[in-house]
Amino acid sequence: LSKDEYYLLGGAANVAANLEALGADYNIISVVGYDKYTDIIKSALCNLRNNTLHSSYLKNTVKTRLISTQQLFRIDEDNQHQFCSTEESDTYWEEIETRLDSGEYAYLIICDYNKGLLNYPFIQMICKRCNDLKIKVLVDTKRKEVDCFAGSGLATPIFVEYRISTGFTLSNFKKILITQG
Repeated sequence: LSKDEYYLLGGAANVAANLEALGADYNIISVVGYDKYTDIIKSALCNLRNNTLHSSYLKNTVKTRLISTQQLFRIDEDNQHQFCSTEESDTYWEEIETRLDSGEYAYLIICDYNKGLLNYPFIQMICKRCNDLKIKVLVDTKRKEVDCFAGSGLATPIFVEYRISTGFTLSNFKKILITQG
């Protein structure tokens, strides 16, 4: 049994990596918690155009996969629904608001995997600001309650979340991109 170990970014950083591969002009605002994976994540983020913010309240999500010729199983290390302090939340909002108000952005992609950083009122505040500034909002979410994204232009929920949040099947909705996971 050989043990090859490597680290890959997921979530919003994966979206940024895809934008990079497409040659898009983008910037990512990422929040990194403080734990044994912090330095690994910060090092990997150096390859992306990002502004890394830090949280003393949030734990980084780590998914460990055991792979043979295919994935045999996965162990997830994360705390669902962690919440940052009011001070940290204010800092994140100031950073986002500064970027939005710069006039440099036509689109904002919200990658929300329901880990607690982007709570319902925070998402509403972001979407309202973008709508006021005529910035198109695209959403990649795992939330069951999606009405906080009111005014967004495109949502890409995973099929299970889509079905739970709407009660619809694929045949009911044609302007939504759904992934299988």
